[in-house]
Formats: sequence, structure tokens, C-alpha cells
Amino acid sequence: MSPGPRRERLEAYMGVLVAAGTPWFAWSYLLATYPGLPPVAELDSDLWAYLLNRVLAISVILEGVYLTLALSLKRYRMALNIVLISLFYIITAIYWRWEWL
Repeated sequence: MSPGPRRERLEAYMGVLVAAGTPWFAWSYLLATYPGLPPVAELDSDLWAYLLNRVLAISVILEGVYLTLALSLKRYRMALNIVLISLFYIITAIYWRWEWL
């Protein structure tokens, strides 16, 4: 028995919102935690790498929790979108990291 197209669409939107919003939430959390940070254009490379690693760690933890919840509640569209958006972020991060090195 299918839950219906509206519920599947809502689950898909929730997956996109969770996956796409988590790195932005992590960055906002870091900016609130360290209020004395200089603007992004003026960050040195060591501090920039430290902050991006913190964003990555927070994102992995939060998205792991959401993915586990989505799978345990059998919200497969939500889980699929979390995985797809996360793959997009990973590919983008690897590309930019490679270009930066």
C-alpha cells in the first residue's frame, strides 16, 4: 500500500531540505560560536581548512542521524534525496579541494 504521491513528494522535499541545509546550519553554528572571525575573504588557509573540517564533521554527524531515522522509518524517498545531495556536496568538495591543492 503506497502512502500516496503527496506524501512521497513531501518526503522528497524534506530530504532535499535536510541534506542541502545541514552544511549551512553548521557554518552558521560556527559563526555564532566564534563571533570574532574575520570575513571569509580574509581568512588564512589554516583557519579556513580548520573551519571547513568542522563543517564537514558536523554535517556528517547530523546527516548520518537523519539518514538513519529516514531509513528506520521507511522514508526511502527522503533517504534517497539525502544521499544524492550529499554525493553532490562530496563531489563538489573533492573537486574544489583538488583545485585548491
